[in-house]
Amino acid sequence: MFSLSSAKSSFPFLMKNLVILFLFLSLPLLQSTLATTSANNRDDNQLSTLPALPSSFSTEDRKEVQERVERSFSCKQQYVLTEKRQACFTASTRSNSDDCSPIPKIIHQTWKEKTPREEDRAAHQSWIDKNPGWHLLVWTDEDTQELLTTHYPWMLDTYNSYPYIIERADAVRYFILMAYGGVYADMDYECVEPLDNYITTMSAPVGLITPANGGFSNSLMFSVANHSFWDYVTKSMPETLTEVNAAASTKHQHVVEATGPHFINNRGGSFPNSNEICALTKQLFSPCGHCDRVCECNGCWAIHHYAKSWNDWSTAALNLVDCNIGRQEIIFFLGIGILCFGFVAFWRYSKRRRTFRLGSPSLVRTMKRENGTASWSV
Repeated sequence: MFSLSSAKSSFPFLMKNLVILFLFLSLPLLQSTLATTSANNRDDNQLSTLPALPSSFSTEDRKEVQERVERSFSCKQQYVLTEKRQACFTASTRSNSDDCSPIPKIIHQTWKEKTPREEDRAAHQSWIDKNPGWHLLVWTDEDTQELLTTHYPWMLDTYNSYPYIIERADAVRYFILMAYGGVYADMDYECVEPLDNYITTMSAPVGLITPANGGFSNSLMFSVANHSFWDYVTKSMPETLTEVNAAASTKHQHVVEATGPHFINNRGGSFPNSNEICALTKQLFSPCGHCDRVCECNGCWAIHHYAKSWNDWSTAALNLVDCNIGRQEIIFFLGIGILCFGFVAFWRYSKRRRTFRLGSPSLVRTMKRENGTASWSV
């Protein structure tokens, strides 16, 4: 029978269960809030220690970079992060050029000298023409050496140990984005859509290109300044080089594994806060693959023209197979090869058994006497 005393005794139990139910229902919202806070938790003290640009850059360059990085730190964009990898942008996203952008409005490119080669000049110029409110920097080999010597001396031994120039160009772009943020684009990348039309709608603080063959690559990258992902990437480079030196057999394998696409894809997949990295999708930023002879944009925002300036025979051989022989053909010829190998192995085994079967003339032992001793021969 219900009584006032029994109601009083059950009240604490009821409240306890209500609190547990409330915490359970609010857990997803709490996780989302923590993820958003983590993504925006940048070290504002970095502004006081912003690495100075190398001496080849002008006073105007230094002033522009300083102002743009400072402006980006004042933009407190709240990212809605998810557990699954998400696209940085969708085709319908649009932003206003006056909107505050956490991505510093700086475009970085690397080359042997300040002037790009003839075949890359149109693509290089497209970033300038399409983005008048942005500041473009071309980093030479001397600039990158000075940057590391002055601000990251712990990396110099590894940097100078890379056997190929392209690996040094790969390596330094991660340090540039860590120090200054902005957009990195290979010299053979063409800008089609102005960055201001979408940059402030980016879904995560770091964006990596996802080319036609899948995975992350390093030919086009967007980033806030001083994000922890780049510290994670750069700190792993010395150990990675040691491992690749022991395993790689060709230039192509060494480049892609030590500093190139496979390296950044592995780092992106193993980064503890991987949901802070979004994908610059191939539909918008890399509509064509390295096998396509004619590239159609179809509403894309950027195009990679695959100049292949660093390729050697090993890359050319892989491209020849990849671009001219489909996966079904490869599986077919591989299966034929396995069958042929099995047939030859079985034939040799059967022949050997026939030769050495009991009673074969080759097993008839004959006695020979040499120097007074007996020996057997087959």
